[in-house]
Amino acid sequence: MKLTFMVLLFAIPTYVCCQINSFPAAESFESVFTTGTDVAFISNWQGNDVRTTSRIFKGTDDRTTPGNGSLNIIPTSTFSGEVLISLDFTGISNPKISFYAYSKQNGSGSSTRPVLLNYSTSIDGGSNFLDNVQIGDETTFPNNNSTSYTQYEYELPLAASGESNVIVKLTAARGSGSGSAAELVMDDFSIEEQILPLSITSTVANTSTEVLVVFNQEVSQVTAEQSANYSLDNGISILTATRSSSSEVTLTTSAMPNNNYQLTVNNVEDVATSTPANNLNSNFSYVTPLAIDAIAIIDENSIEVDFNLNLEQVSAETLSNYSINNGLNNPSAATLSGTDNSKVTLDFSAT
Repeated sequence: MKLTFMVLLFAIPTYVCCQINSFPAAESFESVFTTGTDVAFISNWQGNDVRTTSRIFKGTDDRTTPGNGSLNIIPTSTFSGEVLISLDFTGISNPKISFYAYSKQNGSGSSTRPVLLNYSTSIDGGSNFLDNVQIGDETTFPNNNSTSYTQYEYELPLAASGESNVIVKLTAARGSGSGSAAELVMDDFSIEEQILPLSITSTVANTSTEVLVVFNQEVSQVTAEQSANYSLDNGISILTATRSSSSEVTLTTSAMPNNNYQLTVNNVEDVATSTPANNLNSNFSYVTPLAIDAIAIIDENSIEVDFNLNLEQVSAETLSNYSINNGLNNPSAATLSGTDNSKVTLDFSAT
């Protein structure tokens, strides 16, 4: 009997096989580059087209001495350089990349295209990227020899903190202009954890009894969910606190009337350093959206509209603020009630 076996091969995106997992980490491109397409040209760094003197290649524009290497990229009309760095940020909060870069003249002296440099981060191994941050603008890396090594920084999204399957993508593309694009030169990368003081990024009232607080980094669940660590002015009580994501806390409160409020946070700790917050303040407003509570027919020519809030007279009596569908004419008069500022009578007798 003859047995036949069928092997199914699935195409899976391939990114850098190893990871940088010790920080701070430094890279100055002293090693020999492996050339090829979608290749790990040095450990933990992958390029989409690595060559010896074009596309992505090892340059000799080292920033410091001793040193004999740099990362150089020349984009073309059909090629944008793409470099992937594989990272394991387990136990690392608020990661940041700093590096030095400048541009060199490439092509004829009349070429004017700059290089555009962008960074983006994936926390799922490269399937999805969370951001796309341009370093500088179209004037930062021009096609001339007027620039020199300058330090730049890229702060990874907060979501990358603690993640074990992070890919940072550098994209070098040609900008607007004529002729060839500039040659981009980079060196002396540093990847490190930032120790940032805890702060409030935003505070929003979702409803009259719910407030969302967003912090700049991951907070301890135990301290974040202690309602006594939060207070609101204007007599509003904090009833519960729930950490709805690693850096977000949802507060339930007593009913908030339309007003401006200040939130104060104490003793909530960041995960990175377990440092308790001390009088963090954030201002926000709650405004009940205007809505129609009811419409009553007074007679064949008029209706009364009952709103949920008191109205300002001029806008309440402006005819262009009202329209009626189904082919009916718009009102000829609008009158705010003299006894209840939440009610408007619309008259259609002259239309």
